[in-house]
Amino acid sequence: MSITALIKRLHEYQSERFPLAAILISLIPAVFSTAALGGGGDVRLYAAALISSVAYLFHIRVIDERRDFAHDALHHRDRPVQSGRITKTELRRLDIISVAAMLALSAVFGLLPFAAALVLLSYSFLCAHEFFVGERIRRRFFAYNALNLVQMLLLQVFMYVLFGVSSVVGVIVLHFIFTAFGSALLEVVRKIKTPGHDGTGRDTYSHHLGFGGSLALFTGMVALQCVAFAGLAWEIGASTSALLLGLLFAILAGLSALSYYRRQSSGAEKTLQVALLVSYAIQNLIIFYAA
Repeated sequence: MSITALIKRLHEYQSERFPLAAILISLIPAVFSTAALGGGGDVRLYAAALISSVAYLFHIRVIDERRDFAHDALHHRDRPVQSGRITKTELRRLDIISVAAMLALSAVFGLLPFAAALVLLSYSFLCAHEFFVGERIRRRFFAYNALNLVQMLLLQVFMYVLFGVSSVVGVIVLHFIFTAFGSALLEVVRKIKTPGHDGTGRDTYSHHLGFGGSLALFTGMVALQCVAFAGLAWEIGASTSALLLGLLFAILAGLSALSYYRRQSSGAEKTLQVALLVSYAIQNLIIFYAA
């Protein structure tokens, strides 16, 4: 098979299962806000943080593909791996490159970042093997998703280490809570489907909480994230106009959830996802410029 065909298939996979544009919209501002609280750094450090984070997120995605293969083959047959558009072997080879890049980049900046990277990879190993309890944990939807979400929280800790954050003070705690809610919201919003579109896998929040209940959870989490953002903005001395701007975009995300509840369409679903991405990005950039 030609290189051109392989690149085309990888592009299709990326578009469906690893949307790089959306990932970068959320990740780049988060890297910037973390760097600002850690005292900044040169271009090499920013690049290392971004590339390492993307590599780790891809690693998590490949783990999911391998771990959930049987489940997805039964309930999501149109996905790229299940439909044969890309193979697990090809993804595994790319994953090896991603992990190697993350370890190499972290090692360049010292022993502590390298050790933090090893902690992330060790935890992902446990996730890949379902904490060695198999279906017993998978059947507990909320616990299962929470344990996997820890990977995102550890990634944020890795970035703190990379940017030299050496003490856990109030500002860092608030920033961690803010980014934790951001990561959780990005996970939840992907798994809110309209009635009749949940599929058969029982792997969405709307299946377990109902469509309205899952949107209520989303809206409540947005409100709590706003509290963390407001507290952080106050602590770093952000202007009132910047604070209000960040809250305005969060309100727009909440209104998008209301629109999704009323319209129950794929267009409203995409609008909600974009509104959340933009809100999270704007708030992170406000933190970056104010810190």
